[in-house]
Parts: sequence; C-alpha cells; structure tokens
Amino acid sequence: MFVLAIKDLRLFLKDRKAIFLTFLLPVALITLFALAYGGIIGKSDPQPERLLVCDADSSALSQDLIGRLKEVEGMTLEAVDTFTAGESIRKGQRLALVYVGEGFNDSLNQGGPLPLFLWYDAAKEMEASLLQEVVLSRIAPEITRMQNQQRIRAYLTQRFAVMGPDSIASIGRDLEGYMSGESGGSLVRPVPVSGRQEVNFGLIQAVAGVAVMMLLFSVTAIGGSILGEKESGTLRRLLASPLKPRSILGGKMLYALIIALFQLTIMFLYSWLAFGLDIWVDPLALGLTILGTALACSSFGIFLAAISRTRRQLEGMSTILILIMSALGGSMIPLFFMPRFMQDLAVVSVNYWSIQAFFDIFARDTGLLPILVKVGVLAGIALSLMILSIHFFGKNILRHR
Repeated sequence: MFVLAIKDLRLFLKDRKAIFLTFLLPVALITLFALAYGGIIGKSDPQPERLLVCDADSSALSQDLIGRLKEVEGMTLEAVDTFTAGESIRKGQRLALVYVGEGFNDSLNQGGPLPLFLWYDAAKEMEASLLQEVVLSRIAPEITRMQNQQRIRAYLTQRFAVMGPDSIASIGRDLEGYMSGESGGSLVRPVPVSGRQEVNFGLIQAVAGVAVMMLLFSVTAIGGSILGEKESGTLRRLLASPLKPRSILGGKMLYALIIALFQLTIMFLYSWLAFGLDIWVDPLALGLTILGTALACSSFGIFLAAISRTRRQLEGMSTILILIMSALGGSMIPLFFMPRFMQDLAVVSVNYWSIQAFFDIFARDTGLLPILVKVGVLAGIALSLMILSIHFFGKNILRHR
C-alpha cells in the first residue's frame, strides 16, 4: 500500500499540469474570492453606501429620525425629491430611498400608522433586505422613543392638567430619561456579537469555501487514476502481483490523503501570508479540521471512482455532484443568502461541516468540543464512503477489468 502511494506521488510530481491544478489554481481562486469579499484587511477602504432620503414632513421629529441614519458607519445620505429618487433606483444608480411622508409628526402624536417607506431596486432585493435590516436597527428604536415620549406627555396632560405645561414637560423629560437610561439613548441598541475581535468573515468564507471545493476536484481526479490504470492495463498487472485489491485501493486513498493535506496546508499558509488570516489562533483545532476535511474529501474522490466504470463517466458525474455539494454547503456563497430549506439541506454536504468548523476556529471562539463534533462527522463520512468504496471497487472495477 505504501509503495503504491509513493509510486503515485512520484508520478504526480512529474506532472506539471496536475501540480498547477492542485496548488496554483486554488491559490488563484482564493485570491479572487478574497478580493471579492474584501479580504485584504486595511489595504483598501470600502465604498460608502449612498442611501437616498426624502423628508416630506420637514418636522423636528422627522429630521431627528433621519439624523439617526447619518450615524451609520459606511453610509452616506443624499437628500433628493421622490421623482429623482425613483429615476435613480429604476436605472440601478442607487439602491434605496428612505421616504418620510407628510404628516409623520401628526401621525406619531396621534398614534396612527406612520408614513415611512423604503423604496428599493426590485432587481437587488437581497441586497436591499440587508440594507433594510441596517435602517431598521437605527430608526425602529428612535420611533419607539418618540412614541413613548408622546404617550407620556399625552397621559400627563390628561391626568395632571392643573400642574401647567412647564411642570408636565419637566416630569415628562424625567420619565423619558428614566425609561431610556441615563444616557438618553435608544431603547434598543444594536450590538454586533463575535467570538473574536476584528474578524474578517469575508476572508474566512473565501478561503474555507474555495479550499474545500477545489480539494474535492483534486482528489476526484486522483481517484480517477484508478480508472486510468484500468484502461491502460496497469490495474490488471497489479492484480496479478501478490497485492490484494484492498491494498491497491488503500494505496490510492493514502496518496489522495497526502495530496489533500498538502493542498489544504498550502492554502491556509498562503492565506496567512497574503491576506493576514490568523491561522495560529488555534493550531490544534486547525490541524484536526484539516485532517478531517482531507479524510472526507479523499474518501469522496475514491468513492466516485469506485462507482464509475469509465473515466469519462467519472468526470461528468463528479462535476455535477461537486458543484451541487459546494453550492449547498456554502463554498460558493454564504449560507445566510440561501432560502431556509437549502440551509437545512446543507448538512448532507462535506463542504458544510468543514466550512463551519473553520468558522468556529477563526471567528466564533467556540472551544475545541464543537470543532471535534464537526471533525467527527467528517471522519464518519470518510469511514462510510471507504466501506462503500471497497464494495463498489470489487463490483464495478475488478469484475470489468
């Protein structure tokens, strides 16, 4: 088994195309995805989001509300009229408009529905939904504060009219300050929660997603070498030797595992050197995750080769399966962009367990136990696929050699 693995490694090192596809192509893709997700920390500032605003009410309360949006980091407000806003959004020049309609102040005082709208580009609905969350996180607490303010003053005026407007206003301010805290701020403050400080989620997504997806393609090509040896007659000669069929399959598995470990290690070292990914935050957890990922992906590649009868059949099937697994598992786009049912289906993918383990290491600071659970799932996948590979190796390859 070890002799066969060494033989395949020597052949691999002589194949420049194989080396390029295994190492240099993933490096290029990681670079591309990291740049797309903003992976270079501190080397470029993101362009601010230009949000259109139209205040048709022009009251103190509506201006106070829009002032809250000015506090959002990375957002620039642009005051326009509704016609200009509609044209800009329709042409794709701007994403959205916050429109405060006439009567906002009166509706707030009377407790009626507020003329407050978010116009957005229907062609960019997903992007607009993310912007909506940001806008709501700012203005919803402010609206709640304004409504409470009006309710308190209305109640005091109704029950204690004899005290006079100045006394009522003073008591109202005291109650508002008490309800909103000494700082007088919003009732609800958005607080981002992260296991580690200064986490670049885009970089983690780019590195982990691409590394696992490209590894699946690499090890599938390695598994396909079994079919190549079958077609060239090499497998027949190996079977005529004292080697057992399981040793031949084990040698391929060992060869694929070694390449997978090297490929993942190089990908993360490159990400550390080029983009500053802190791979030393938990070396033990990272090493275990790399090992579990390499085992699962290598077993997957060998399994696909075992269930295929020709190399052409393997190439067509592997491309479809790997792309589906990568799309479901979060290699191509983050899982939170997907519908709920697709997020539930993601657990059937090797990509999902690997990527989530890498996020646990670099972003969540979960400790070793949750990572061991995910590595255990990857090891279970590897064992199951190897058992199936032994069965189909004898059925599809040895019987049709």
